[in-house]
Amino acid sequence: MQIKALLRERLNGKSAESSSEKSETSASIELNSRNFDDLVLKSKELWIVEFFAPWCGHCKRLAPEWKKAANNLKGKVKQGHVDCDAEKSLMSRFNVQGFPTIMVFGADKDSPIPYEGARTASAIESFALEQLESNVAPSKVTELTGPDIMEEECGPAAICFVAFLPDILDSNAEGRNRYIQQLLSVAEKFKRSPYSYVWAAAGKQPDLEKHLGVGGYGYPALIALNLKKGAYAPLKSAFELEHIVEFVKEAGRGGKGNLPLEGNPEIVTTEPWDGKDGQIVEEDEFSLEELMGEEVGSKDEL
Repeated sequence: MQIKALLRERLNGKSAESSSEKSETSASIELNSRNFDDLVLKSKELWIVEFFAPWCGHCKRLAPEWKKAANNLKGKVKQGHVDCDAEKSLMSRFNVQGFPTIMVFGADKDSPIPYEGARTASAIESFALEQLESNVAPSKVTELTGPDIMEEECGPAAICFVAFLPDILDSNAEGRNRYIQQLLSVAEKFKRSPYSYVWAAAGKQPDLEKHLGVGGYGYPALIALNLKKGAYAPLKSAFELEHIVEFVKEAGRGGKGNLPLEGNPEIVTTEPWDGKDGQIVEEDEFSLEELMGEEVGSKDEL
C-alpha cells in the first residue's frame, strides 16, 4: 500500500470532521450514525458523549452546562452529542433508556462508562479528567508487518516514530528486545501525546527505507514521520534512551532538519518476528574430490 494514498484518505476524513466542528457553536461535536465510528470508536482519544432528545426538559437544562464543560475541556477531552430523535440506531446500539444519558468512551471503546454524577459543568469536567487519568491506553510498539499496521498505527497519529532495527543475526533476540524496550519506555513517557511507534527489521521494508534515507548510516535507525504533512526527520544521534527522548520532544515542537517525503513508499506484507534468535542457514558440505571428481576421472581415462 502506498503511503500517499493513505494520506489522502486520512485528510479526507479530517476535512469532514473539521466541517462538523465548525458548524457547532460550542466545542461539543454533533455525532451521527455516519461519523460516530470514525470520530469516536476509532479514535485514540477520550470521548464524553451526551445522548439527548430535543423535547427533553432535563436536556434543555443541561445544555448550557454541557456547552461550558465542552469549552473548558477543549484540547484535553473530546466532547460530543447525539440527537436520539434523529439517530435512533445509535440510541438502540448503546442501549439508551432515558435522557439525557452521558457516556465516556475511553481506552476500551467497546465498554463505555456511564456518567451518573451531577449535571453541572464542574462535575462533568472533574469526571472527564478523572477518566482521562485512568483510561489511557497501554503503551505499545508494533512491528510494521504490512499496510494495515501502517494505516492503524501511523494514520491517525500526529507523529509516527518508525524504528529500523538490526537484522536478528546481528543483534540476536536479546539485543532486539533491548531496542524495543527502549522504545516502550519512550512510548510510556509520552503516552498522553498523539504519537505512535512501529518498528521493522533491517531490509524488511526496503522501499520505505529508501524513501526515508535509511541504511546509509547503519542500524538501528529512528525516523519521525508526519504523514499529514508529508515530512520526516531522522534521529542523528545514538539510539539511546536519553537521545530518543530528546528527539521525540524536538519532533513534538516541530522538529529540526525536516525533509519532504518524496514519492510513494510501498509497505509490503512480511512475516512477524517469532521472538527467537536467528538461525544461520548452513550450506551442504562438499569435498574438493567430489567437486573435481568428474574432471579427474575424465583425465585418468586419457
